[in-house]
Amino acid sequence: MTAWVWNAAAADFEPTEIEGPLLVADSWLVVNGRSRSLDPHRERFTRSARELGLPVPETDEFWTQLVSLVPFEGEWFPRMEFVAPTGSGDIPAFVFRVRPAPPRKREMKLWIPPFPDPRKSPRIKGPDIPLLNELRQEAVEHGCDDVLLYDVDGHVLETGTSSLLWWEGDTLCVPDPSLPLLPGTTSARMLTAARTQGLQIVHRRIRIPELSATEVWTVNALHGIRIVVQLSDDASATPASASPSRIRTWRLQLETERRAQTRSP
Repeated sequence: MTAWVWNAAAADFEPTEIEGPLLVADSWLVVNGRSRSLDPHRERFTRSARELGLPVPETDEFWTQLVSLVPFEGEWFPRMEFVAPTGSGDIPAFVFRVRPAPPRKREMKLWIPPFPDPRKSPRIKGPDIPLLNELRQEAVEHGCDDVLLYDVDGHVLETGTSSLLWWEGDTLCVPDPSLPLLPGTTSARMLTAARTQGLQIVHRRIRIPELSATEVWTVNALHGIRIVVQLSDDASATPASASPSRIRTWRLQLETERRAQTRSP
């Protein structure tokens, strides 16, 4: 992994490392030099940074320079960040980390922790990433891929890395937006596509026992759509079977949209 820090005075990126708490972060997929759906991630990152009073460079030249730091070959999952340096009085730094993309998967096993969502800033991606990494590691130790987050009343929220949605018949369901959720870029695109197709969409609150009786998907920028095949560390706790034709259609739809939003440096 290579880290670059933006030097505003020189209007250039410098290869260096800065340690400190994450203030805001966002990642997207780059395949053979072409960014997949960068704009929604740029917009979410910029919006969160502005809420925190952070100075996001907004010129096209800046973003072109940033994207050009990613190699032209291979699959990458770069992350842009604002970091609070550990030195007293230091101003937040814009850091760009060029990371290889992890292997992409099509299925998901979710661990249900014995406690509700412990995040402090659920609507901003970044500050809770270290905590979510710890929870995801605990999920792996339970034979699962990620953690299922829920509120103090037992309402399902999302996973540590993905938005959650489920199907009740032909109705697409998503968590009530008044719940503490990260605004998902991939789920937003899916909802837009569903509305265009005239599908019924329901925003509601659901608890784990109800969820386990439905067809459950997780969606994010790296993996696209993953089918949830297990809820909890009990291998017998499986949600309803996925519809092969539906999952095939939606994966094609999502990939087509991502390719349409592909950018070259």
